[in-house]
Amino acid sequence: MFSGKVDSPRGADGRAGRDRSLPAKRAVHRPKNKKKGKDLPAMTMEEVASHENLIEAFRQVASNKGAPGPDGKSIEEVRQRLGEILSLLHKKLLDESYRPGMIRRVWIPKPGGKGERGLGIPDVIDRIVQQAVQQVLSPHFEPAFHGSSHGFRPGLLTVTSTCAVSVRANG
Repeated sequence: MFSGKVDSPRGADGRAGRDRSLPAKRAVHRPKNKKKGKDLPAMTMEEVASHENLIEAFRQVASNKGAPGPDGKSIEEVRQRLGEILSLLHKKLLDESYRPGMIRRVWIPKPGGKGERGLGIPDVIDRIVQQAVQQVLSPHFEPAFHGSSHGFRPGLLTVTSTCAVSVRANG
């Protein structure tokens, strides 16, 4: 389920990454949520790996209706074994033995028919982990972004950045 391969982010030898002989440092500060005036949960692996966070992450991944990754498992196949998978994922995240799988490369046409671009499709389980991390980090960092920063932000697209530039240029 969590095996690394040649196309893995860990590389062909599987050794890339931090020195596992040293304990991982954990961020534990609790900034205020500027919008609601309340404390946010700490940015810890415990928060990322919490059952509630993993369930919500799966819901988000399932709502995107993505294609299976290189392991061939669809969202529905993962849903059928969700309790078992999330329990194992929780354990692997906390004991730092989780390793992302390979990425399936698919080529899709660019808009306007001007060639193709590569799209990397991770396994559903890896997408759950990515979403779980995003759900913990985003409330802490999203308020700190500049209002004109549009890259990879919720509700902000290339079109919105182009409109913002046009508005600024035209006064």
